[in-house]
Amino acid sequence: MPKMIDPEVKARAVRLVMEHRAEYPTMTAAVLAVSKQVGVGKESLRRWVAQAEVDAGERPGVTTEENEEIKRLKAENWRLREDVAILKAATSFFAGGSTPATMILAFVDEQRAQGHAVESICRVLREQGLQIAARAYRSWTAPQRIVAARTLTDAVVLDAVRDAAWTINAAAVRVMTPEGLYGRRKMTALIRRTTVPDASAWAVDRAMRALAWRACGAARPPGPPCRARTASG
Repeated sequence: MPKMIDPEVKARAVRLVMEHRAEYPTMTAAVLAVSKQVGVGKESLRRWVAQAEVDAGERPGVTTEENEEIKRLKAENWRLREDVAILKAATSFFAGGSTPATMILAFVDEQRAQGHAVESICRVLREQGLQIAARAYRSWTAPQRIVAARTLTDAVVLDAVRDAAWTINAAAVRVMTPEGLYGRRKMTALIRRTTVPDASAWAVDRAMRALAWRACGAARPPGPPCRARTASG
């Protein structure tokens, strides 16, 4: 890691070279003498002096102000490209309509694996109306956090239902599959047969509700049995 130089030391070293360079046969000799006096590297001081001369208009080159502007524009361009990549991924990931917490966390994990910063991911999601902060994400994913077994099961079932009901076509657009028209009973049977053998009907129902989708013929899971009412005499 490069050594950090105090800006005042840097400015003083450059000023000494500028003020006393006439006392030395060459600029290189002046830089060498001052670098020893101030305690900085001669090559670093040579670059600082050259930049100072550019800033003063004494030699051609890119000024410090122009360099800062170039860095700012590069950083802004990088941020825009990153935002577009995250937004494009989010548009496909959340195509089902609803965005439960488990899906948001899974999306952040996926984008982190792609090299994006948590803060950038959360900022883009907030701009799209999804309220998620980097602190909240880290709290949810902290090692000491105990996650309920049902929460984990629901997340697995939700992913299975979403994958069964939606697919990506040749145009890279997420579209509904024929299975997306299944009701709760048929979807439960499909999930048990293909991905999660022990998936409960209630977990499938919660997944369908979380995805904000009412399939054709979808039925509510059965409620508890009702006691028969007796007529009062």
